[in-house]
Amino acid sequence: MGAHRSIPRWHRLPARLLTVAAAVLAWCLTVPAEAAFLGTSGNPANGLSVAAAWGTYPQATTAYGASHYYRNEQSASSSATVAATDSSGNGSNGTHNGRTDGALSWHSFSEGSGTSAYDNSGNHLTATAQGTTAWATGISGNAVDFTGNGYYKSTSPVDTTQSFTVTAWAYLTSSATGSPRTVVSQIGTDSSAYILKLVYNSGWRWYATMPRDDIDNPGNDETYVSATNGTPTNQWNHVALVYNDSANRLYLYVNGSGNTSNVAKSNEWNATGGMVVGGARWAGIGGVGASYLDTFAGRVDDVQTYQRALSASEIDSIYDNPGTAYAPFTAQRTGALGGSQSSTKAIAYAGTAGTYTPATQANPTTFSTELWFKATGGLGGGLAGFCNTQTGAGASVDRVVYLDSGGRISYVVNTTTLRSPSAYNDGAWHHLVATYTSTSMVLYVDGASVANTGSPAAPENITGYWRFGGTNLTGMSNRPARDYFVGTLDELAVYPGQLSAGAVTFHYGRRNT
Repeated sequence: MGAHRSIPRWHRLPARLLTVAAAVLAWCLTVPAEAAFLGTSGNPANGLSVAAAWGTYPQATTAYGASHYYRNEQSASSSATVAATDSSGNGSNGTHNGRTDGALSWHSFSEGSGTSAYDNSGNHLTATAQGTTAWATGISGNAVDFTGNGYYKSTSPVDTTQSFTVTAWAYLTSSATGSPRTVVSQIGTDSSAYILKLVYNSGWRWYATMPRDDIDNPGNDETYVSATNGTPTNQWNHVALVYNDSANRLYLYVNGSGNTSNVAKSNEWNATGGMVVGGARWAGIGGVGASYLDTFAGRVDDVQTYQRALSASEIDSIYDNPGTAYAPFTAQRTGALGGSQSSTKAIAYAGTAGTYTPATQANPTTFSTELWFKATGGLGGGLAGFCNTQTGAGASVDRVVYLDSGGRISYVVNTTTLRSPSAYNDGAWHHLVATYTSTSMVLYVDGASVANTGSPAAPENITGYWRFGGTNLTGMSNRPARDYFVGTLDELAVYPGQLSAGAVTFHYGRRNT
């Protein structure tokens, strides 16, 4: 029997694509520095790729032959799971394991030290302490402790002209005096668009307030609703302010019990001066370097904001499960790509769930995983990996890339570990590629190799699924505080071959086309 001669792929192209293929090949041959090579299980010696001819980042991804490509463009959804649309052309839609209408900010105050409170929603709105603050035991883990002259401030998370929700746990100390005590507010130039506070009126009572204009001392020109029952000191209480713009109603929830106001706002204004935990701006007081009015005396924990009006049942769920994310993903975040691609979106991951591919794959021994990530703080988490289960811990995990608590990246295949010399938890977008063949294992960040070996261990023989955003990291060196990633992910891809250094560099350069 004669030797089998495989037919070159371009001969198998449909007739209507032959002209395009010929033009692409000619272009690559005239630009050899940008011609990319792929090593695949069927072509370990590397075969010529024409992907470099494509101008945009997504075009290059598909031309390089991605088997799975999830762009994370999904809209916010309250479904229990949400489809991750496959843009590779293979119809291999994945799944986001949870609803995608999550928080815009979530300050759990879990740090327990320092002056920074990181945003666990994955949206990177770090809050910074000013004045006198301390740490104490919270409703879940740690909490920030205010003595009456300190606060934490972040960038404004919500647009206050639209529907929004803010929730928090608060513990007022018995030493507090009769002045109002603010848990959280979002400030403008002279006033605050909302204030969630305690007011002393024959006992402490919760108030949700929305001044109608950003003016010096709005006085009675405000919408407010107060709790019907008093609030005792020296115990934790959950409180939520909900503004429903379409219904023009303001809601206040205390420990799951709701009170409503139907007083319409005369004007809407967007408070862009920042979110303040522990104080409010009023009558122009609270400028740069200044203290804020009605500062809190006691502990505050688990402050969350949403760009929608949460329902009573959703508020109850947050109240019943302190210290947990109500939704594991927040969709429609600003994406990693720029230039003509700058309108693309990404998804924020809150460190509790991930994204997975639909069908099992038997023991991939040549592969590349690729994504863009943005992280802040010290929680870290899994970025990509291969597991025998789509969700949960799984019994077998390998081919893992993760961000440790110090911001450095580890890439693990069986007993071989590569680690980046630099940290990348700086709040900027970074391009990550992890490639593997039996003779080459390379970790790339931002288009350049940062760690590699020519003698990697053989991958564990696992039949399973590719996962993004988290998997079981038990036993991994430099294991982060979270197995699931806290930050933003975009442009998730898997390739059945090893992307070359030239391909990675070229693809990274397609970011701003």
